[in-house]
Amino acid sequence: MAEGPEGSFVQPTLRKHVWYWGLGIAGAAVLGIALCWAIPLARVKYAASKYPVGDPAAVASLGGPDSGVALVMNYLRCPVIPGDWKADAMSILRSCVETCSERGARPLAQSLSSRDYRVRWIAADSLRDMGPRAGPAVPELICALTGDDPTLCADSAKALGAIGRDASAAVPELRQATQANENPSARIAAAEALWRIDQTLGDEAVTILVREVGNKRTDTAAPFYRRDAAHALGRIGPPAKSAVPALIEALSDNFRETRSAAAGALGRIGPDARAAVPALVKALSDQERFVRLIAARALGRIGKEAKDALPALERLVGDKEEDVRKAAAQALARIQSEE
Repeated sequence: MAEGPEGSFVQPTLRKHVWYWGLGIAGAAVLGIALCWAIPLARVKYAASKYPVGDPAAVASLGGPDSGVALVMNYLRCPVIPGDWKADAMSILRSCVETCSERGARPLAQSLSSRDYRVRWIAADSLRDMGPRAGPAVPELICALTGDDPTLCADSAKALGAIGRDASAAVPELRQATQANENPSARIAAAEALWRIDQTLGDEAVTILVREVGNKRTDTAAPFYRRDAAHALGRIGPPAKSAVPALIEALSDNFRETRSAAAGALGRIGPDARAAVPALVKALSDQERFVRLIAARALGRIGKEAKDALPALERLVGDKEEDVRKAAAQALARIQSEE
């Protein structure tokens, strides 16, 4: 049956209305999804703008520390948010990380695989700050440790070390990193992490760190790596007594920060570093103020075993720098009180 004029008009009009209705529903769905995505981000921006740095109300406004970690990490991963806005949110993340539970580790662990290297580094640093509470992130940290981002490898090793014994599953990969990783920072961090996870591995860790302290590389970054290795030996403390000869040699390094780090490590090793007393006495005459100060403190920590340093410390009490004079006086008092 042939259609009349009215039938031929109604059919395309109906199709047009259906098309418009479909387009409207699709647009509403897209808008809903966008709002679900944007509103949490807006909450983070509002909290960062309204509350002063460190104000607990900022964390509370995001639903607590666990929820806050997830919201801020989503905010940081968003590619359209300006960098200065993200910087404003960092103080909230630090506050959340300080008090969050183990659940806060999950969004941080997921962020270790972000395409944005800054987000990866922030996530690893935050997991380190969480310490043992970051235990649920160990599998992701192991993956990051063996990846091709050198900074993330080092940061992941530090985070695993901060987790401690609960990160024991990472020991094989950490051992591999101390030998095979091309980044000295990653090797140093992995060695210290081995000791933090299992202190029976202290000798192994110290051997690796001694190798890094004695690294004779001449590139511009090499002195910083020697400094970092010396600092790590200092954190290990008395169990690192086998490193004393290497640290004595480091006291004559051309880089002042390496010399001060070596002096500090010897002081933390304590009386077992008695062999370093002559070298530390020589360091009391270093042209750098900070090296003289740390050397004086180290002699004080060595205690009565450093009695041969008393004349040099007495002379240092007349140093032109007030903090050096104070350190010398305190070292004198400490050594004399132990005699």
